Amino acid sequence: MLRSGRRTFIIIVFFLLVFSETKAQIIPNFEDDLYSTFSLTKSLGKQIIRPQSGVFWAGSGILVSSLFDRSLRKIAQKNRSSLNDLIFKTDRFYGEKNILLPVSAGLYIAGLAANQPYLRKLGLKSTQALIFTGLLTIATKEILGRARPFQDKGPFKFKPFSFQEQWRSFPSGHAALSFAFSTIMAKSVNNIFWKIGWYGAAFTVAGARMYRDKHWLSDVLAGSLAGWSVATFVWNFDENSKDNSGDARALPSLNIGYSLRGDLTLNYTLTF
Repeated sequence: MLRSGRRTFIIIVFFLLVFSETKAQIIPNFEDDLYSTFSLTKSLGKQIIRPQSGVFWAGSGILVSSLFDRSLRKIAQKNRSSLNDLIFKTDRFYGEKNILLPVSAGLYIAGLAANQPYLRKLGLKSTQALIFTGLLTIATKEILGRARPFQDKGPFKFKPFSFQEQWRSFPSGHAALSFAFSTIMAKSVNNIFWKIGWYGAAFTVAGARMYRDKHWLSDVLAGSLAGWSVATFVWNFDENSKDNSGDARALPSLNIGYSLRGDLTLNYTLTF
């Protein structure tokens, strides 16, 4: 089913790009987005290397919440019911990278092909937020190697760099990705009900990960904060602001020109 979905996605992308009436604008717009992503990567990397005081307080809060991991797990497992089983199936599709990434990429490609700037921005920002959040989450999971609740080893058992699924509890990837996507979507429309809907979906996924005994409370808190923080940074990032990255077009560029007099000009610019 997943393979069939990928095939359908590729076919849609092909028709959008080939039969688009704005093909001449696709490459310049794509180049702009590539430059923007490069600048965003540098700026976000600097923020991670040199974190602000807010990161310290968030980390302290997550550490304190770990003291309640056992009790919250007991509460979640005691409140199982058929209705809750149905509600907390949300994480089977929302928060899944194999679903959210194609959706975000589809929004971007549709906006690019139709020359719709806001749709293109929405797709680009959500894709960027998901990728950066995913990379951060994966790296942290492997470095810490925290035991998942269903192992019954307790919340303070770690096995770094085990590269095994049962040791990838912290942070919650589903919570991180769902909050990353929901944050971008929520910020795209200035409507309180729209925002409640998206954030409500993300909170449901976070709860589902505890209900299904996949994560501790501190796992989902860390994942939710990571997804929200990265997505907020991505949404507020202005590729034209020197405060963020210096030069938005900080990639090598090659320009070749030919004049009516037969002169050939060749310009190469490399900026870091």
